[in-house]
Amino acid sequence: MNNKISTIDNQKGSLIIYTILILAILSIIGISSINSTITESFIVRNMAVQKQNIQVVDTAVLEALQVIIDMDVLDPVTGLSPDGFTPDDLLPSTTTVNWIHSKELWSVNDGLWYGGTVVGQIMDATNSAIPNAVTSGALDIINGRREAAAGRLRYAFVGWDAAPGYSLKATQPTRRTGRILGEYVSDRYGVTRIQIGVEKKI
Repeated sequence: MNNKISTIDNQKGSLIIYTILILAILSIIGISSINSTITESFIVRNMAVQKQNIQVVDTAVLEALQVIIDMDVLDPVTGLSPDGFTPDDLLPSTTTVNWIHSKELWSVNDGLWYGGTVVGQIMDATNSAIPNAVTSGALDIINGRREAAAGRLRYAFVGWDAAPGYSLKATQPTRRTGRILGEYVSDRYGVTRIQIGVEKKI
């Protein structure tokens, strides 16, 4: 009897094992790349939402700025600005407008505004205004998120301080500085706050 062992007979099944190992490695690489793609998609989505939030708050702040600028443009018949305000409404000491504040009265909220620990809404119906872009339905982002009625987007004004380099002469108008604050609070999309400075002759 001749007992010859074929090398082919000894290799039976090793090809299957190698194939299964290669498929397992390729599956792990594929699953990792899918997870990476999903994570990148979330990052891109969150960045887009953040940009939208900044644009939304920017809309509110710019509307408040336009109202302040227009307070100098008075109708000769009514004596009111295009937004229905008088020049006295711009001064915190004589205003009846709830979104215009003196620095002293707003100082209570400054700790909340700059503290960074408050994730809820600082501005409400007692200390701020909802932009006309929201109430008129012109701001599609807010309407699309179904948050228009909740008053989540608001603005306020805090002022006035003497502008650096200008004297406070009582006989003539002087340049003063103030701040316009904008806030957007969303349960789904987070909190965005913006502040811009304003300088005006009063």
